[in-house]
Amino acid sequence: EVEALLDAAAAEADPVGARDVALVEVLYGTGIRVSELVGLSSGDLRRPDETGIAQLVVLGKGSKERFVPLNAAAQESVLHYLSEARPILARPDSPDRLFLSVRGRVFSREAIYRRVRDLGLKAGIRQRVTPHLLRHTFATHLVHEGADLRAVQEMLGHANHETTTIYTSADAARLKDLHRKFHPRG
Repeated sequence: EVEALLDAAAAEADPVGARDVALVEVLYGTGIRVSELVGLSSGDLRRPDETGIAQLVVLGKGSKERFVPLNAAAQESVLHYLSEARPILARPDSPDRLFLSVRGRVFSREAIYRRVRDLGLKAGIRQRVTPHLLRHTFATHLVHEGADLRAVQEMLGHANHETTTIYTSADAARLKDLHRKFHPRG
């Protein structure tokens, strides 16, 4: 479904398509909150260092700053958006925000929710797609693939580790389902 969402975003004409691909890649690839995404400036992107990993400097709840790594696909789409699409969207009076609306203004939380929802509909996804759903999907996928819960907590910006443990219960349900399907006495 994430691939279908990205395909729906890419089907849009440039520069909107490039922006939307970068937007979805960042939401799904980092798990940041939509309010954190809205607050990002182009200066919050830390280009790849010697490890080859780019990062976003995210200002979270309680004005706590954290560094969130960008996967290769998100990094590529953001760099493409910054070099090719953002200059077309930007106006002389545009704010220094990473993501801009088609009018060169701040891309509001509400507009991002609508855009992600519309892309989900265009992609034919049955459930309602929201930025928060992409955040949950990010965390669930990391936990299912064996990521350290503490690292997931840091990336999500959760102050309390108990908030992050909801993703382990989702993993436990998946394990029970797998056991039921594949164990001879399941």
